[in-house]
Amino acid sequence: MFFLFLPVLSQLVSEFSTGRLFEGFQEGPVTFSPTYKYQPNSDQYYWCFEAARGEKKRAPAWCDRILWRGKGLKQIQYGTCDYKLSDHRPVRAGFIAECRIRGDAEDSIGGFMR
Repeated sequence: MFFLFLPVLSQLVSEFSTGRLFEGFQEGPVTFSPTYKYQPNSDQYYWCFEAARGEKKRAPAWCDRILWRGKGLKQIQYGTCDYKLSDHRPVRAGFIAECRIRGDAEDSIGGFMR
């Protein structure tokens, strides 16, 4: 579950209205098939099947993304999982993070690592 507190939501709305919501974020190259909309428990997209009366046919799309930002981050993986539990395929990413340790934290971690 994902919970947003009111101040965070207010900030998101403000950033969205100025067009800066995702400023500075990066996304790895999308080299995988669209993640939506699959026929449940299948590898076929929904638009390949006859839609029920009054039901919209939906074209495949990339609905789920992983955006990131930060110094010392390097994305090493970006792709989908093969889970077939719904009409979406989950997206996952792997990163290498370079961290700097400062001050007292360096002493305590250094002692721990020895």
